[in-house]
Amino acid sequence: MVVKKRLLAGLLYPLAGGVMRASGMSQTTAFVVATLWEVAEPSLKSKYPKAFPHPEKDTPSNKVVEIAAVMLGWSLFDAMEKP
Repeated sequence: MVVKKRLLAGLLYPLAGGVMRASGMSQTTAFVVATLWEVAEPSLKSKYPKAFPHPEKDTPSNKVVEIAAVMLGWSLFDAMEKP
């Protein structure tokens, strides 16, 4: 079950980036939104731990990887839209 939760969490960030691109969000705006999410996430995890598959504190490197995953999703969706 833990592996499934980690896999879901790992896919969520690129998917979020794709949704941001599909909704017309610019790359800069997507980066700002992803960064703001990572800033807000610790307080949300402490208030609503059951809403997160892993409510433990993220490391700084984990936050960087999650932002990169969002941007990867944004970029992949952008590439698929171009002829």
